[in-house]
Amino acid sequence: MVFEDIVIVVEGKGAPLKIAALRGSVDKFVGQMRDLVSYGSRQLDRDRLHVLSGAPAKFFDASGRCVLEIDGARVRRCYQVMPCLDGLGDVGTTMPRLRELGVLDESMNPWIVGLTDLHVVIDMLTKPAELVGYLDFRDRWTRDPRLIITDELELLSLFLHQVDLPGKLARLPEGGQAHAAPSQSVLDAWYDGMAGHGLVVDRPRIRSTKRFRRFVHEVQRTKPAGWLASAAAALQVPLTVGRALDESEGKLARNAKGSGGLITGDLEFRYVVADERQRYPVLSDDMTSPNGTHVLFLRRHGNRLRL
Repeated sequence: MVFEDIVIVVEGKGAPLKIAALRGSVDKFVGQMRDLVSYGSRQLDRDRLHVLSGAPAKFFDASGRCVLEIDGARVRRCYQVMPCLDGLGDVGTTMPRLRELGVLDESMNPWIVGLTDLHVVIDMLTKPAELVGYLDFRDRWTRDPRLIITDELELLSLFLHQVDLPGKLARLPEGGQAHAAPSQSVLDAWYDGMAGHGLVVDRPRIRSTKRFRRFVHEVQRTKPAGWLASAAAALQVPLTVGRALDESEGKLARNAKGSGGLITGDLEFRYVVADERQRYPVLSDDMTSPNGTHVLFLRRHGNRLRL
């Protein structure tokens, strides 16, 4: 699948977990995971590496006819999806454990998801930037051994609620872990209403401040260069960070007016603020994190800041 500057490669699996694996046999579980997940992940990783190499990729049908050609030079990201008829025990949110068991190599991080959970994700995330934002979000947090996530819907709920995971994990003691608390009730209520088994409620949406909702709406409407990556990144900013920006907006605007521009924030979220008609300050490497930094570019307009 190709959309704008991203490619999604898919490797489907139809076999369910066998009885012995479901009953708790580690050897049987690991053996079946290697048969299903390891082989499929190697295929997905091979495809990802080829697409991101910049080389053209051609796909042919059984008759030898080329049905899709991808210009690798235009691809920014490649996502790996492994949909399964069976959820495989919700292993899709336990990447560190699968690596410990030798099922996955360090470079592999496919989205292993049962079809039922995949259907819920698509119901909730109806716009391209929302789905891409979630793919980036889960790619980061399913790798982190400090975060225990029970299943895909818990991870989706964390994304919808824009939980400040960097802030919460930073407060853990050394070697500590955080367990995502159950928060699927909003999903249940919406589906109950749709099925006629309860009150009709609004579809759960990503919680965000007005500033970020407006920004995402505008870039999705106008589609400037890099719009998909920008909108997806904005949809991963925690709600607490957005609210903190609202509270400090006046002070940041005054400081930008006096100095022409400033850089503030922390290694996780940097604010680069420019005065009206001034260039943005330059962000140096020591102001960013090797694990990735959200950089919010803001421009002063009167006493307000605009993304």
